[in-house]
Amino acid sequence: MNAEARVIYDALREAKPQVAPTFPSCTVDCRKVLSDDDGRPHGAGVIASAMGFYYEGDVEHGRLVGSGMQRWCNGCVIKGQFDRGSANGRCEVQWPSGDAYDGQVRNSVRHGEGTHTSCGGAAVYTGAWRRGRREGHGRQAYRDGSSYEGLWLADARHGTGRLRYCNGDCYDGEWSNNERHGYGVMGWTNGTPHFVELYEGQWRHGLPDGEGRSTYIRLVGGADAAAATANESPKSYAPPGTAIINVYHGQLVEGIREGRGTFYYADGSSYEGEWRGGKKNGLGTFTTSVGTMFYGTFVDDRIEEQKSVDRDTPNGGLVFISDMGGLVDGSADQLRTTVKALLLRYNTVLKALFNEYSVKRDDVALIVTDPNWWRWRVPNHISLPQFVRLLSDCGLVNGPVGLSTVLRCVVQTMEALDRYNAEKLQFDEAQIQINYERRMRLYRFEGCLNFRTFTECLVRLSPHVSVGASLLTLGEKFNAMMQQHLAPADHPLCPVTRRYAPCLAPHVPALERQFHVKVDLELNNGERFLSMRSFMQFVMPLLQQHKIDVGRAVSFLFTS
Repeated sequence: MNAEARVIYDALREAKPQVAPTFPSCTVDCRKVLSDDDGRPHGAGVIASAMGFYYEGDVEHGRLVGSGMQRWCNGCVIKGQFDRGSANGRCEVQWPSGDAYDGQVRNSVRHGEGTHTSCGGAAVYTGAWRRGRREGHGRQAYRDGSSYEGLWLADARHGTGRLRYCNGDCYDGEWSNNERHGYGVMGWTNGTPHFVELYEGQWRHGLPDGEGRSTYIRLVGGADAAAATANESPKSYAPPGTAIINVYHGQLVEGIREGRGTFYYADGSSYEGEWRGGKKNGLGTFTTSVGTMFYGTFVDDRIEEQKSVDRDTPNGGLVFISDMGGLVDGSADQLRTTVKALLLRYNTVLKALFNEYSVKRDDVALIVTDPNWWRWRVPNHISLPQFVRLLSDCGLVNGPVGLSTVLRCVVQTMEALDRYNAEKLQFDEAQIQINYERRMRLYRFEGCLNFRTFTECLVRLSPHVSVGASLLTLGEKFNAMMQQHLAPADHPLCPVTRRYAPCLAPHVPALERQFHVKVDLELNNGERFLSMRSFMQFVMPLLQQHKIDVGRAVSFLFTS
């Protein structure tokens, strides 16, 4: 049916007679009701119709108007308000099967808000109806104990809604004609009182299909299990910090890992590359929990053609630091040997800090941090907000360095990793785009670091922290930072921003747009940083408008 025909059809369906129908005398088998001057039934009484129903109630000039009860020959009973010759308004309907309806009716059909009960009371729908079918928002409780709350169309789950299955599984997301279709989150319980697996992403015809994220959860301790059962929806559920989790983030086809994706293991190791049939198949990189990287071609989860093995990576090993060496550091090999020895020396301290802050949740998120950051965390990795909180507790952020310096070190670390990988693997356009998008997320303080990149970020940060005539080499600067600064105390992270967060939060999107407009005007070789000069040019009109001294403003910026 084309669009024009559909419009005409809908208009005709809504067409109504100007005058309500009356009872033709030939259709009345018998009646117990008075008549008006024209001989039509009028008043309260009883009418038995040859059309197959029995009516008891108010009649006005041959029309069913007012309160009444209509009993049909098939056993269906309608009790309530009548108008224009049929049930219209609030009514109760009973069917021979035992089903019942209480709610709004139009032309004797369920239409509006109402409750339908069936299966002896075990199945109940409460919500919107249209022309006898569930349509709009409503809640359906099924006889097996499952329940759905959300949008309906033509008696089918359609739109957004949440279905909680009788076994405790739950899907919250988009539907199409009773199928999970579009974006949604599914949680599986596997017979436990809590979720053991979560999937968040695209669905197609009832199965995960497209880009998505799967989280596999094992809880440790009764307290964690009790906390997990309190969540009504998998959209709001986040595994506790003590949970053991594995995460897959990538492409799926009909519920199976297929295409490009990354699997993060609970011990901190990861595989990034190609998948087929739910297994590692194709070109990929496996990184161990201590940072050793294996490059090669995988077949059914096993590496078959090994292109390269990076063995020069101890605990906290570096990816690429030759760009950091000066004349006094000696050769690249000497620099690598020096830093390697220092990382081994401080490995226990660094690992303890990494483990502590990678599960830290309170007072971590920045004003621009996605509220789902804790749900989307990666096992045995430290997120950027957690990393910044560590540096803040150590007195580095808003002390020797600012957030922009920290972010530069993180970006340089990840760019070095990309360059290093590019030498080992032939990246196609898709992988190059993935790396670019990952780098852009870093500028929004999104993303995470494994222990390897965490230690390199600290090494890159040390020249900015440890400054002095006696500190010449990179090794001396890193050693000084570890001895003088890496001792956390509880320091508030960005206290001024947090204090004014309620006022700032509504303006964050607009401020972000202004930031990118200003950055795009600068020649910064692709970096997303705004110079202080451009920032002051931007805020100068505001300072003048509110009569704030520029010197005081600059002093406040660099001393708060």
